[in-house]
Amino acid sequence: MSGTGNLKAGISRSVRLRPLLVVLIFAACRPDPEPLPLPQRLLWSGNIPVFHGVEALRESSLSTPDSGKDTGTVFLHRFRFSGDDSMTLTLQEYRRDYWALHAFRKRAHFSEIGSEFQREGTSLIFQHGPFLGRAQSPNRTLSFVEFKQRLAFSGEDLFRKPYVFDTFPWAGRIPHSESVIPRYFLGKSWNGPVFCVRYACGGDTALAFRAGLQSQLELAKWIRITWQGKIDSTDAVFAFRGLDEFKNPLWISVLSAGLAGISGCPDSRLSFAYLEKMKKTAFFPVNP
Repeated sequence: MSGTGNLKAGISRSVRLRPLLVVLIFAACRPDPEPLPLPQRLLWSGNIPVFHGVEALRESSLSTPDSGKDTGTVFLHRFRFSGDDSMTLTLQEYRRDYWALHAFRKRAHFSEIGSEFQREGTSLIFQHGPFLGRAQSPNRTLSFVEFKQRLAFSGEDLFRKPYVFDTFPWAGRIPHSESVIPRYFLGKSWNGPVFCVRYACGGDTALAFRAGLQSQLELAKWIRITWQGKIDSTDAVFAFRGLDEFKNPLWISVLSAGLAGISGCPDSRLSFAYLEKMKKTAFFPVNP
């Protein structure tokens, strides 16, 4: 083919590809679609609710004794599903998904900690993202199995843990051990909540924890007075290796965006491995 022919073929291919490039660029730049309103993505036996009522709750009524702060319930959603298999559902919405998990864990019996449900009379209690839910059938007692089969949040897992726990390692994690400590932890008051997950460690269990920004000067002073060990400057702002007041091993790394630590692990190699994984995972400052 002559040079002119090659040029024409190249132009022809360019013309054919241009619409495809426009589509690809448009798809890449197009913002994510807005999520469906809650009543449209909530399904019971495949049907949307026939009634949705919303009540705004007073801020002053929402503080909890252990947090010292408003944990942020702002709306109460009430739903009713009609038909032969009718059901009523109440969703208590919190400002943060981890406050919903905290409320769920607080009311759970010890035997229910490893479950996704709590039973209160004929009602089932569960947590989904920022919602603490209560489901009840007027005609009968719902079973756990049918509840999981019939209730759905379209496009979402029914039991969705707070995203902050994705910043913890998955290997060695004890299932359903995620928890939120609102204010007091390791004998002191913290700025914002502390997030905890339990891990298997040397035949025992260890507690890994993360928290948002704290006063570095206060932390260093508190550590020197309270615990036995040493503070080093590492790739973190500073790090502590030593023992807590109960003589349990305690490791803390204070980072630019918060801190990470692990307590109670007798295996120093595992403690180091868990802590390194947490340090390498981005942890964004937490807004209570």
